[in-house]
Amino acid sequence: MNNAHRGREAAHVDCESLDPNIPCKCRDAVVRAYKGMMASGCSHTDAHMVAARVYSYHHPGYPVDKVNRLIARLVEPNSLN
Repeated sequence: MNNAHRGREAAHVDCESLDPNIPCKCRDAVVRAYKGMMASGCSHTDAHMVAARVYSYHHPGYPVDKVNRLIARLVEPNSLN
């Protein structure tokens, strides 16, 4: 595994953490996108899809099922996902 690949894997782990002390550039963007969509009257599904697209922009190639679970954890911190 090369260093670039290890760096991308580490970034995924950082972004998966809900700890605000762990730096992650995309976490705030994902939550901001979701909340902005909800505030403008969009459905939860549409807001989730936009937030997932934002995350995928920052982490291309990350598995969709993992992205969806992560988005749920980020925007619904009390969820059981």
